[in-house]
Formats: sequence, structure tokens, C-alpha cells
Amino acid sequence: MTRKINDLTDRRLLCLSYCSKLNSDLSLMETGYGLAIGRLTDVQLDGIMAVGDVVHKTI
Repeated sequence: MTRKINDLTDRRLLCLSYCSKLNSDLSLMETGYGLAIGRLTDVQLDGIMAVGDVVHKTI
């Protein structure tokens, strides 16, 4: 189950699967614009630690 939320900027995004364990600095993310791989940071939104810089983005 994946939660979709909006992009903050072109370089930052929020999102992450509920089931995903945050034990890696890279994680597959899904946004309303498509899939992206980002580096996670210590930021929480709606209880989900899911702020990262976009490394690869497919629209």
C-alpha cells in the first residue's frame, strides 16, 4: 500500500510505502508524478519519515 502526496519542490519529495522499513538511505518512492529514488532525511510528515532529495524521477 503506497501513500501518494504532493511534491514540495522539484528537488524534494514526500512519500513512502507504509510497509517499507527505513533501514536504508535509498528507497523506492512513489509520487503523483511517478516513481523516484530518493535519499531519506530525518523529517516526518503524517507519521511517515519520507522527505528526500530526488535522484531519479520518472514522469
